[in-house]
Amino acid sequence: MYIAQLECKRIQTFLFASSRLRDMVAANALLGHTLRIELVKAAINNNSCSPEGTTSPLTGKTTGKDTAISDWSTTEMFSHGILSRDGGHFYALFPDKKKAESFITVAHSILQENLPGIAAEYAIFEHNSPQSQHCFTSLTFTQPPELPIFARCQQSGHGAAEKSTKRLLNDTKLQPTKRYISRITSKKNEHFYNTFKKAIEFTSGDYASEQMQQWVEDEKSISDFDALAGSDYLAVISADGNNMGARFKQYLNKKDPNHQASFIDNQKCAEAFFSSARNALKTATQSALNNTFDEIIEQNKPLPFHLLMLGGDDLLLVCRAKQAHKLVQAIDTHLQQHPIADDHPLTMAYGIAIASYTLPFYRLYHCAEALNASAKVLARSQAAPQNGIQPSGLDWQIVTQSWIDDPIAERKKHKIVRYREQTKDITLLLTQKPYLLANNTPDTESPFARLNTLAKALTNPNKADKQQKPGSGQEDNAEPLFARNQLLKLQASLPKGRLQSDYLLKNISAKFQLNDLSEEVRKAWEQCFGSVSSAEAFSLLDKTENNHPYCYTTPLGDLIELIELQYLQRENTPDQDTKESNG
Repeated sequence: MYIAQLECKRIQTFLFASSRLRDMVAANALLGHTLRIELVKAAINNNSCSPEGTTSPLTGKTTGKDTAISDWSTTEMFSHGILSRDGGHFYALFPDKKKAESFITVAHSILQENLPGIAAEYAIFEHNSPQSQHCFTSLTFTQPPELPIFARCQQSGHGAAEKSTKRLLNDTKLQPTKRYISRITSKKNEHFYNTFKKAIEFTSGDYASEQMQQWVEDEKSISDFDALAGSDYLAVISADGNNMGARFKQYLNKKDPNHQASFIDNQKCAEAFFSSARNALKTATQSALNNTFDEIIEQNKPLPFHLLMLGGDDLLLVCRAKQAHKLVQAIDTHLQQHPIADDHPLTMAYGIAIASYTLPFYRLYHCAEALNASAKVLARSQAAPQNGIQPSGLDWQIVTQSWIDDPIAERKKHKIVRYREQTKDITLLLTQKPYLLANNTPDTESPFARLNTLAKALTNPNKADKQQKPGSGQEDNAEPLFARNQLLKLQASLPKGRLQSDYLLKNISAKFQLNDLSEEVRKAWEQCFGSVSSAEAFSLLDKTENNHPYCYTTPLGDLIELIELQYLQRENTPDQDTKESNG
């Protein structure tokens, strides 16, 4: 038996070729449909076989239903000879080399038609051959040249275009338009229409949830970043699993300690492991989206979030900024309660880039990826617990200027202050980012959870109306413990020195009845800023032990940032909630 292996690359280039939200959603849907369904059908039609050598053609129940194929379990996949179909990898088993080569020819045509811009390579080898003998050959894709004589696509800005047609919402016929659209953009538009406007029976485990389709059936449209963000700022959330490669190796060694398993057996283990991670992340994301946004969805208004990418252990989504941290916490809490195949929970590194929707998406995405990497560094630096699983971490950046390059470089430039105090050289670290979302010891609250507890209390201490609709704006009208101008003045004093910040905080706290706080908030305050029983309780900066004797750090700036996020908004335009990008 022979294995045909396809490796797709430059997937993100394809997904984000256009900066329009509608195009990203359509590209993601088309990608999932191609890799999870079209290639599966092509392999089965070319007589792919199970590891036992039996062929299983598509039955009448699955021939016309893409949902059934998309939801196949690992057992069903292997019974049809499909060893893997996620993460840009596709493996199929064939009884002989000729059928494998025939499949590659068909797959080449499918990728050429559906996924232009993606690079791909393939290998065909015997199932029991050593991996060192697997030779890959690149697939060549041809696209119409972008010559001046050809019109450029007016929707994506890429590719030679032709005059387009458009399907009206209440009409099944295509009507000609005056716009010039490339062939791939036209395919994306049609796939977007079929997937979301008609809510057909297609749910790719890589990008959508049932709740999202329910909202689409209720005519809650998906338009652009402007409508999605509303009067809020836009948050781009990038998440990636921690140490998944090492965890898989440990899982594989546990299943095959003598390393005698065949390639197919190892592939079964890989599919079981990463499939469990994918299902856990999908379930956690769906649950978190439901809990976070269900009550703030408005009739006939654009969704306040959208998933752009959901794979085995990575996630990319956009949402309104005020709900971003709550959403991340909800995802991670759900993950910690549901272990994957190695009997340990999936832990993630999260990066949140918050800015106006007018900032180019590729810059926001780059920023979120850099923050994601920063959270990973924190996770790796932690003392490994007994199970060897790194804790989840979170980093974020709020961008209020018109441009940002490297968020970590910006932080080093503005969040580290050095000055001389009498005979001492003082170093102030004005942030404690990134933060752990969970401690190695389950009985103690994580640093970010403590900060979030304080932010909620200081934003809305009395929780005056528990029945108010989240996101309605009423919660922002509650009187906070600290006036906003006092907090902003305190935040501005942080770079000016430790003594001035101490003085301002003590003046503010004179009117602050700490004894009226709940036990949870009191405990969080003590862990962040010290004991409340003496004047030293409000010492702003905590002395660190792993630096020189006069280096101090504080979470206060991060706390004020979380509080201010609830007030951060941009100016509305008159047609903001009604405009749509119809192509």
